[in-house]
Amino acid sequence: MIIFKTTAYFNPHLDDLCFFEEKEGITKKLVSALEPSNKQSGPVDLFCLSWAICFYKTSKKILAEQDYTNKDLKVKVTLEMQKDDKGFYFKPTAILGIQDMTLEQTEIIADATHKRCPISRLISVDENVSVKVANYNELITE
Repeated sequence: MIIFKTTAYFNPHLDDLCFFEEKEGITKKLVSALEPSNKQSGPVDLFCLSWAICFYKTSKKILAEQDYTNKDLKVKVTLEMQKDDKGFYFKPTAILGIQDMTLEQTEIIADATHKRCPISRLISVDENVSVKVANYNELITE
């Protein structure tokens, strides 16, 4: 049973301005998590943002190491809070799309990124963490 779902969007073309979407039509801007408000971001939002930025920058580094310096990419991180017989748990997912790359090529980069991204390494032992790929043009990050 899904309790709530948070989606973080990171796009370097927005000058690091990020928005979070919790429910359809409800967005929040990135502000201090120390000032509670219904329209301000919280720890879950900041986790999603942290992973999205880390995954993005690690992917860019891996692409550069393979001489793909002109490839644009998009990263989307979602996080669902779910409940089972043991209680509540998080189910985060990172989704990577790379311009002009097949899904198979993107999956190779995503796997390498998940092994090298510091936040991925921190959370990768959790069976609820997943990494997926999508077509660049179909991955909405704005």
